[in-house]
Amino acid sequence: MTKAWRRTLLSITLTLGACSSDDDPPGGEHLAVVRGTLADPATARADHDGTAAAVEAHATELGDIGHTIGLGASIFDTGPHEFVAIDRWAEPDNMDEFYGDPNFRAGLEAQVDNASVQHYRRRADWYGWGDAAAASGGPRWFALVQAEFADPPTAQEGHDRAARAAESVAAQLGDRAHLVFTGRDDERAFLALDIWESPSGIAAFYGDPGFQQSAAELFTGPPVVTVFHSTNWHQWGVDEPVASLDGAWQVTSFTCDGAAMPIGDFSLTVRAAAGVFVQAFDPGCVATLEEEYVYAQDGGFEIAPLDLTCDPSDTCDAVLGASCLPPPLPTRFDWELDGERLTFRRTAEGPVDFPCEVGDQVEFTLERNSL
Repeated sequence: MTKAWRRTLLSITLTLGACSSDDDPPGGEHLAVVRGTLADPATARADHDGTAAAVEAHATELGDIGHTIGLGASIFDTGPHEFVAIDRWAEPDNMDEFYGDPNFRAGLEAQVDNASVQHYRRRADWYGWGDAAAASGGPRWFALVQAEFADPPTAQEGHDRAARAAESVAAQLGDRAHLVFTGRDDERAFLALDIWESPSGIAAFYGDPGFQQSAAELFTGPPVVTVFHSTNWHQWGVDEPVASLDGAWQVTSFTCDGAAMPIGDFSLTVRAAAGVFVQAFDPGCVATLEEEYVYAQDGGFEIAPLDLTCDPSDTCDAVLGASCLPPPLPTRFDWELDGERLTFRRTAEGPVDFPCEVGDQVEFTLERNSL
């Protein structure tokens, strides 16, 4: 974290007042959605975490009971460098002072481009399910559905009817919470915060014609849906913050029962819960293995080869997976994430685990080199 950024945000604790304005906002739980595009992804986490740790005590004293950080999940064009902070406030009285302070704005704009802060109030009397802790303990995905009501006086009736009709399908696809908010100062503004334990059904759900028809009846135009994955950046009011595996990973070691094995140039790019990546073996062995992956909240990560092309050389047999034999069978690993270090483990079962022998503990370590 830069010294200038730390000084800027620390000054908030000295300048913010606890007084409320003459026009007090409505009471009850509120939400602030802070968004932007990371100005420098390489330093973003360090900058955020140092600042958040410094201001946490003051923010919670003012009423900020939950600070959750998400990054773009590459779903609905929410790019990997898109940033969101979702702050839950027990009472709204101090929100304007906190987010309106010039020092906060300067600090935010130093960290993200196109910064914005939107205020909402929780509508617990509207139909929903789950809570802010839904699907905690594993990777989570946050879908923010934003729109403008066509007719605010009848909006709750229309929303509740549509939500009841959609709940069963949403739950089957992995939607564990549907929390409803309206604009703090604008009754036409709508926000649904949906918390998913798996992203595989997100695009299908919000792109379904039935959802779109319900939205057309309720809003002035199509809702904007953005999707963020959970992180383990500095947070509070969140049970067991866990990052998703989104990012570009480089394999740094491969062992069979602790004995180091050659790995070639093995990289893995993960976007959402399923996708395709290319494993390249070079120099010395020109081989390219196209594979698909699927990973789940329970800690399983499965890799299934799709296509192998290679230009054999004498060194091919000594490099992990690089042979001109048919691609191996699908392989499932247990995974563990610790900061920017990812570990895959499994017990060797046969030729698919070559050069490890049956019964060996197979272990890969990877480092995330970009978001």
